[in-house]
Amino acid sequence: MVNDIVLETWTKSGETTGLIRHRNDEDTKPLHAYRSQVLVISMIFSVLIITFLMSVIDFWIDDDQFVQSQHAIVKNKDHLAMKNREYFYQCAPIVSCDYSDKYRTSNGTCNNPNNPIWGSSNTPFIRLVDAHYSDGISKLRTSSDGEPLPSAREIQVKLFLNKQIRIPDKNNQLLMQWGQFVAHDVSNLAIDTNGEDCCTNKNELGVSRACEASIKIPIDDPVYSKYNITCMRFTRAMTSNNYSCPLQPLTFIDDASHFIDGSQIYGSNDYVVSKLRSFTGGTLISVLDNNQEFCPRSSFNSSDTNKYLYNSGDSRANLNLGIALFHNMFLRFHNYVAFKLKIENSLWSDEKLYQESRRFVGAIIQHITYTQFLPIILGKNYTKDEVLYGNNKYDPTVNPSTSQEFSTGAFRVLHNIIPAQHRFIDSNYTTVKIVNVTDWMNCPYLLQQGSNYDQLLRGLLSTEGRLSQPSYNPLNTISMLTYLPGNIASIFE
Repeated sequence: MVNDIVLETWTKSGETTGLIRHRNDEDTKPLHAYRSQVLVISMIFSVLIITFLMSVIDFWIDDDQFVQSQHAIVKNKDHLAMKNREYFYQCAPIVSCDYSDKYRTSNGTCNNPNNPIWGSSNTPFIRLVDAHYSDGISKLRTSSDGEPLPSAREIQVKLFLNKQIRIPDKNNQLLMQWGQFVAHDVSNLAIDTNGEDCCTNKNELGVSRACEASIKIPIDDPVYSKYNITCMRFTRAMTSNNYSCPLQPLTFIDDASHFIDGSQIYGSNDYVVSKLRSFTGGTLISVLDNNQEFCPRSSFNSSDTNKYLYNSGDSRANLNLGIALFHNMFLRFHNYVAFKLKIENSLWSDEKLYQESRRFVGAIIQHITYTQFLPIILGKNYTKDEVLYGNNKYDPTVNPSTSQEFSTGAFRVLHNIIPAQHRFIDSNYTTVKIVNVTDWMNCPYLLQQGSNYDQLLRGLLSTEGRLSQPSYNPLNTISMLTYLPGNIASIFE
């Protein structure tokens, strides 16, 4: 940035003396004889004045303001966020909205009076760029010669095996866990399973669409070869076709509401919401165990009564101990808020207590995300200038739906900092137990044993996280977060 311009006349060198010396009789000439000199002088002063004005403008208008104006231009380009707008023209259901209602709907509809379906559950992820299928419709991409692309597993191992393992970060493990919690709030890609085991079923009619993306495992894989595993189940997601909307190219559907509204706690449709509510005092259903409150147990539990899954607003609540802890924590928080509101407002109905508590919890999630989480991920200045205060007026023409590029690409950056182990720390801040993340995936019942809930929460708070690295997280690279036997995660810490 140019802060000032130094202007010199160079009079001492004599370069300008011919322009400022006194006239005498010898120099007397007709005025038209000086026309060329006057023209040159005028041009010089014009350039100097323009340069000075530009320097002043540059001094007062910094680069950030220019960048912000460019961002504003980009953000107003409708085509960037509407690559798959056809769904809303052809297949969007008609919804009836009561705009006098002060509370959010469970599925995210009616947020925008002009476009009430935008951002609701069971609507497409928007695209920032065009889809790229080998057949232009749905088939997986191929190489330039038309052959299938190499195994994703083979490329991953060759690129990232034996790279930097772990660099401590100044942020604790709650950073990653909050990211997963919020990701589950705005994004839930429905999987097209059809009950198929894509690695064992051999269909004479060919591979079904759901199984097209199964990943071949090289015979010399550093992990799976030890267990004679040659195929990794990877099922393609459901599309608009599964929702009676035959669009081309295929459009992927978000089962969650696209807003940060706590849908992972409460559910993204009325049916799930009703299954989780107690309809008493505005609270959610919970179970008490050793005077501790936990989420209700799912009906899909193991025959072993000591092993169970939690029921919550999101189907991924049991993926790992950290996310299960968050679901239990926010269940407790909702019920705590409802209890406090009932004390202060004894005449409020169950419905009002529930909705006000839900509203409060949703606001807390938004506040933490925008004021605590995003400044770490995006940087304080960018978050302040572009997210919190830059172009923050409501614009009904902007589709708030989650973009496919964000959900499947950008937000996966937090996979890079998934911890390999969880530490359980007691009230004296002594580590009493360390468990491998991969040993307890889809096994959340460890939380209810003794003081494990409090100790794990204290562990997430007190344990330094993993720094994001270009070589990616070796926990993902080697084990792919699958449930292999043994002590596989311990080698990464």
